[in-house]
Formats: sequence, C-alpha cells, structure tokens
Amino acid sequence: MTRTNTNPYIEQGILDDCDNDYNIVSHIRTLVNEGIHYCKKHKDMGALAYNDHLFDNVITKLDSILADHVSPVQNQIEEGFTHHER
Repeated sequence: MTRTNTNPYIEQGILDDCDNDYNIVSHIRTLVNEGIHYCKKHKDMGALAYNDHLFDNVITKLDSILADHVSPVQNQIEEGFTHHER
C-alpha cells in the first residue's frame, strides 16, 4: 500500500533540514508578499491605467502560489519541527 500523504521532514529529515528549508520558504513567502504589495501600491496610484487588470491578474497568481505551493511546504516543515522537537 502506498502512502500519498508523506512528509519527508518527518520520515527522512532532521531538525537542521527543517531549519534550512524553513528559512528558504520564509524568504520565498516574503518575496511573493512584496510582489503583491508592490502591485497593490501601484494599482492604487493609478499606474498602468490602460492595463490595470494586469495588477489583479498578478496578485491572483501570486496568492495562488502562496496557497498552492508555499503554504503546503511550510506546513510540512512545521510538522517536521513538531516531530523532531519531541
């Protein structure tokens, strides 16, 4: 029987893996959030008046990246922390 919900930070990783990867994922999250903030700020300033839909499209995509890709990995890492700090 194959497991579909495996967590490599629990099954294979060590605490150092969690620390290192958490730092990277947190930095990625920060950069994506900065992109969202940048778009919102410039949209509010009226930039790209003829193509302001670009901001909404980019914000939506960046939100999806956070929700679909960054958050699940961050959750796995946090579960790894909990497991290794027992």
